[in-house]
Amino acid sequence: MPKDFREKERQVWGSNTQVEFHRAFGLEMPDVDSTGSEFRRLSSFASRGKPFDKNTLPVKHKIADVDREFSSLPEFFHFNFFYASEKIVEIFMEFDLGETLIHPVTILGLDGRESLGSFSIVATQNNKNCLLPDQSNGVRKNEFDLYEKPIVPKDDSICFDSSALSGPDIFHVDRFEGLYLSNELVDRLKTSSFAKYFHLYRVRVR
Repeated sequence: MPKDFREKERQVWGSNTQVEFHRAFGLEMPDVDSTGSEFRRLSSFASRGKPFDKNTLPVKHKIADVDREFSSLPEFFHFNFFYASEKIVEIFMEFDLGETLIHPVTILGLDGRESLGSFSIVATQNNKNCLLPDQSNGVRKNEFDLYEKPIVPKDDSICFDSSALSGPDIFHVDRFEGLYLSNELVDRLKTSSFAKYFHLYRVRVR
């Protein structure tokens, strides 16, 4: 087996979309109160792999507050929740999603009538206990006994143990922030030219 192939197998990928996605638009959610503490709790849990009531997720959305850079919705983005286009969802469905919810939503344009495409909220409750904080760079424990990553992690700065390589292809990590993808899923996203929407950084696996 070639050396580069062996090394490629010993890695997963983190998505930094929550931080690096440029919000050129706002999203109104008329069927929920998006200003209250319950909604903030819901969006936090859905983005971090914690249990939540799927019946409380928003369905209707409307674009608002666009700036001059806005032309269309990206294929994958984060705005309180992770959103994926129909094309991304089709790719996800080729892989082991484990306990991942695909929740279709309606996103309308500024006029409130025209649909801007087929999108879904993606919320996974797959959690792996794989972080190796002592072998990671820039990872620190906060006052809540949770680990935080750098704002923009560099490739190979974070280290997981080998349990990250087994199980579902999309997951969160216990007591650590971020959304993580298997190497195989990322390869598929790259060949489909969708990887750029995930703001990826490579994670070492020991």
